[in-house]
Amino acid sequence: MGLTGYILAALTIAVIIIAAKSLNIIGFFTIYAIWLGWLALFLAIKKYSKKAKSFLSNWNLSSVMAHLLDASGTFVSMTFYGFIEKHVIGNALITFLQANEILLINGSGSWAMFALKLAVVPIILLAIDRYSETEEEKRYLKMIIIILGLASA
Repeated sequence: MGLTGYILAALTIAVIIIAAKSLNIIGFFTIYAIWLGWLALFLAIKKYSKKAKSFLSNWNLSSVMAHLLDASGTFVSMTFYGFIEKHVIGNALITFLQANEILLINGSGSWAMFALKLAVVPIILLAIDRYSETEEEKRYLKMIIIILGLASA
């Protein structure tokens, strides 16, 4: 099933590249470079920390990484291309940072999306692990979290 997903994703990306009127390759690869950096960090933590290994199961790691991919896209699009954040909490945090000129990158506080995602998603995953009654329920809820992270539009 995973191979089918990879093939479909590759075909989708190929169609987007072919049909795009303009394509920003640098932005595209910047998003994935940031995301790969996060993935490498979490895999290293998982390898060398016994406590983290139990939390960073495949489902939990996939959930966190989906949201960090979303945060990477938000960071690049807001910092370098002038996009805006549409979600209330993220927008409020970024607006606060920018209004007070706190740790801005290229005039943007969009880096805060990484902090926001790293603060919220693990707490939700811990709650799911603690309060879900069955493994099937845990997987279902975590799949919803993954979909929410990958459905950035």
